[in-house]
Amino acid sequence: MPPIPEPIVSAVVGASEELSREGLEAAVKGGIKGILGYLDSHGGVLPSKAKDWLRQETKNEWARKRDYFIEDPELFKNLEYASTREAFQDLKDIISPHQYIDIIRTGFVAKDLNDSGEKQRVDDIVNRTRREYGRKGTRVLTIVTHGLLDFFVEWLKREKEENELTNLQAGKVLEDIIEEWDQHAIFHSASAGTKVLEGSIVTKINDGEKLFFILGYAAVCDAISIVMRDLRKDRFFEIKGYGYKHERTMDGYGRFRRYAVYLDHI
Repeated sequence: MPPIPEPIVSAVVGASEELSREGLEAAVKGGIKGILGYLDSHGGVLPSKAKDWLRQETKNEWARKRDYFIEDPELFKNLEYASTREAFQDLKDIISPHQYIDIIRTGFVAKDLNDSGEKQRVDDIVNRTRREYGRKGTRVLTIVTHGLLDFFVEWLKREKEENELTNLQAGKVLEDIIEEWDQHAIFHSASAGTKVLEGSIVTKINDGEKLFFILGYAAVCDAISIVMRDLRKDRFFEIKGYGYKHERTMDGYGRFRRYAVYLDHI
């Protein structure tokens, strides 16, 4: 059998680089069809296993080019699974096409790895994302790894509908949040104490901040939980017209591992 023309995978990838992931499968099938036609005309046959290998290898190569902050082939299937998440699909409907889409997809992989305790792999993804996108890229990752994406999607969807925004305009709203990250995020530290945290929350709400969130790890989470409980008990959020949601991750001993709080003006 004659050798397959050079290089098959790169040729298919080259033809599909500008396509969405949804268009990738069609491009791969088209490439395989062309290869089969070539082999058939030369008396060759491509076994079923070879076709499966070609399809997967093409996806892997494409993932390397698009999601270059993930280099471990074992994680490419995780990327495909991330694409099926409801929050990811909803976000695509709201802002796609947008440069943050691939970072957010990668964020799901990083979150799963983090929840599994694979810190080194998470650090590798964060470092590669930072090298390519700078601080904005790592901020986008944080939205996903802290479990905030569902809240952002809900808020962006409401903003888009109420203001009749296009996908491009909705994407710009998300960009503005990332750009003004320090204005929207409160990263609570153990040294700050509960009074400082409560004061920061009250100030943002009294200033009319439309959307903000509070993030904390490990022992700091207890302080966040106490402050939020006290403010809710006093009906502070309700009186001021703010919605409140949270995402908590616990370790195997029932202790806080990560705590994220999302607040927006209803």
